[in-house]
Formats: sequence, structure tokens, C-alpha cells
Amino acid sequence: MTLIAKYLLDPPPAHIAYGMTPLLLPPANLLDHIPRKILDMSESSSSAGAVSSPPVALITGAASGMGLALTRHLVLVKGWRVAMCDVNAAIGENESRKLNTATGTSSAHSSNADANNNSPTQQRTIFRKVDITSYAQQAAFFKEVFEWSGGHIDYFAANAGIMDVGSLFEPIQRMKFDATTDVPVPPSTLPVDVNFRAVLEGIWLYRYFHGQRKRAEKGQPPRGRITVTGSSSGLYPFHGQVQYSATKHAVVGVVRSSAVPLRRENISINALAPSFVATGLLPAQFLRDWPKEHMVSMDNVLRTHDMFIDDGAGERWDGVVGRETATDKSRPRKAGSMMTGEIVELSQEDMFFRRPVAYPNESQRWLNEDSAKYFRDIERQKVELNKAREAKL
Repeated sequence: MTLIAKYLLDPPPAHIAYGMTPLLLPPANLLDHIPRKILDMSESSSSAGAVSSPPVALITGAASGMGLALTRHLVLVKGWRVAMCDVNAAIGENESRKLNTATGTSSAHSSNADANNNSPTQQRTIFRKVDITSYAQQAAFFKEVFEWSGGHIDYFAANAGIMDVGSLFEPIQRMKFDATTDVPVPPSTLPVDVNFRAVLEGIWLYRYFHGQRKRAEKGQPPRGRITVTGSSSGLYPFHGQVQYSATKHAVVGVVRSSAVPLRRENISINALAPSFVATGLLPAQFLRDWPKEHMVSMDNVLRTHDMFIDDGAGERWDGVVGRETATDKSRPRKAGSMMTGEIVELSQEDMFFRRPVAYPNESQRWLNEDSAKYFRDIERQKVELNKAREAKL
């Protein structure tokens, strides 16, 4: 592992602070350990002087935790450009500025084009404060990133998430009441908005802008990739965090159910489901007391993202990843095929490809796998009926 990778992945526990993932200031000799090809932003891809265009990622919840680690990894290790958004503007802007300084692009401005070639500036990161529970804010961010990137968002990491706000099982004597109706006020459902609804809306927006790129290129549909940050609490009961667990179960269903239709648009969608990762969702005292042998390393999180980006390609991913269990075995993957619809559980340093429950009988298999043609017929009839109605107008 390179020094820069180790800096990103293994900060010492003593630097954990309340509400933040462990962060360190970059070492004084940081630039000496970044590959020259990443630092050199002026290298042309042809004699005509066209500026090379690295892949671009859009990451929600990018100011801390897994989102920040992924941002650093993509920028400093893989040489990508990253559009960061988060509700924590102070930290996000600072992290973006540090990354741009480290890669020698701090003087660039994302809203301006390079005067010499009219291409978007090659600033490595931009940060915007975005509340993803607002569709308007998330949509505006996608639009800005699409323009900043030069018309391609190669990777969408729907990473932002929060734990429960209050408890669904608040003691009755502590419930707050509506003075006019004398019934309890509703519980906060903010986790549903952040962890689930905003993910659906992000997928919707990514499809749109991916389609814009497809039309602009007028050729083979470009590859798009979506990764959703799930949780092992989306695979098992998690009694202390009911809404959080429910939303993570929900995104498992989204990933599995949307894999086939998204494949038709040349977009893959997968989810990582880590157990316990030390992130800013949890207070410092809790993190200090948690047994270290029951944590998922950030290195494992980043390896999983790399696997999704690379479609499981390379010798490292050929065959079984992680240990097999009696009821749920990892599958070998054909080289060159799209990796999509996968739910990868992370535990310690292991990965487990989790499958849907087995069908109890042939009827259930038919309903889920073979009945789609009936629904397509219904949709086709609706289209034909609408056309007939329009023709009469």
C-alpha cells in the first residue's frame, strides 16, 4: 500500500472527534507521493491540444465518513474528478480545497471555462452544500456537475445517510401532543427522506443526465455506474434503529429490482452493506468503546467501490470473494460482464455476495421472473389507447 493510500485509510484512533470520521491534515510531503500523472493537469490527449478528461464521480454525503474516504481515494489514488455535496458546508469546502491544493488545481474555478480551449476547468473537486431531501437542490447539483464535468457523470455514489431521529418507541409519557387535536405529533421520518426517497430521486436524475450524454455522443451507449450505500441492517433486524433498518432494507429492493431495466440503459447499480464502520454518525465515546475486532475497515469499503467500478474485473476479483457460508455462497463472475444488482455485505475484511431468498415454489418463481410480459402488455395497451385518444382530438 502506498503512503498516500495508507494516509487515507488508516488514520490513528486518537484523532476521532465527536460527529466526525477520523481525519488528519495531509503530511508535509504529501505531493511527493501522488503520481505525477495525477498532478499534471495540462497534459493533452492529442496534438491538437485537447485536454484529457478523467472520469467524474458525484458523491452525496461526501464531507465525512465513507463519502470523504471515497472522494480522497478517487482523486488521489485513481486520478478522478469528484463533485462533493453534503449539508456540512464548512468541512466539505475545507476538504475540497485541500484536495485541490494537493493536486495543484486550487486556482481553478468550476464555473469558468479555460480561456485557451473552452473546455471545463480541470479542478479536481467541487463542493456544494446540498440538502438531498430537497429534490430541487439535488437536481440543481446534478445539472451543475454535468456541466462542470464536460457532459459526463461516470459514477454516482448515493452515500448520504442518517440514523433515526428520536425513537418510534418513545415512552408514551414523553410523547409530544398537538394542542388542537390532543393526539401525538407524528414522529420524524427524516431517515426515510435521506436514506430512501433521496436515493430514488438521485437514480431518477442520474438516468436523465446519463441519457443526455448518450444523445450527445450518438453512438454506443456510454457506461454508467451507481453505487448505493446500504447496511447490514438492511439484511437483518436492527431493533434499536427501526427507520434506519427499514430504509436500508428498502434500498436493497431498489438495487435488485432496478438492475434489469438499468442494464438496458447500460447503467449498473450495486450496493455495499457494511456492518460497523467508524463514521460521523456515531459519537466519539461510542467509537472508542466499540470492539475493534468487530469493525469494517475503510480499506474494505474502498475495495468494494473499486470492484463495482471495475465490474469485478481483474485477477483479484475472479472467483470467490470473502468466505463462503453454508446458505449463501459467492459466485464466480464471467470476465467482461457487467456487475449489477449485487448486494455485497462487508464484515471485518470479508465480502459476501448476498442473494435474495430462495423461491418456495414454482409459482413464486414464475411470478417474479416470467410474468413481466403481462405487465409489458398492459403498458403497451395503455400507450396504444393514449395514441388513439390523441388521434381523435
